[in-house]
Amino acid sequence: MKCKLICVGKLKEAALHTLIKEYDKRLKRYIELEIIELKDCGGDELRGMAIQKESDLILSKISQNSCVILLDVLGKKMTSESFSNVLGEHKNFISERALTFVIGGSYGVSEELKHRADLRLSFSDMTFSHQIFRVLFLEQLYRGYDILNNGKYHK
Repeated sequence: MKCKLICVGKLKEAALHTLIKEYDKRLKRYIELEIIELKDCGGDELRGMAIQKESDLILSKISQNSCVILLDVLGKKMTSESFSNVLGEHKNFISERALTFVIGGSYGVSEELKHRADLRLSFSDMTFSHQIFRVLFLEQLYRGYDILNNGKYHK
């Protein structure tokens, strides 16, 4: 199964690159993951313009038939098991739709992108750097697929 992770901003820390590669390697037994990094417009433009420009870039990378999960601090909170169930439902019932995860920019995303999302998912009320969050997300994505496949990673 193919999945996309669309992220605003580039990873800068070598240690984070190492962790991303590790989770990508682990995920290969379950899914084919494409990570798309987009330009962070936050430093270049006013806040509203940056949100719109980044959201437009994200939307241009989402195929029309994609099931979109937006990672959003104001989204629905769920356990790792519940997230695994979402992945399983997608795999079993709507697998003809590509699965696309989105990590927006530091200012957030446009209303249009929020409405495009099939699910808005929150990991916490806390704020994380986008670089650290990418690693946290990939760990949970791996955990979710491992739970789904009765693996031993999740205890």
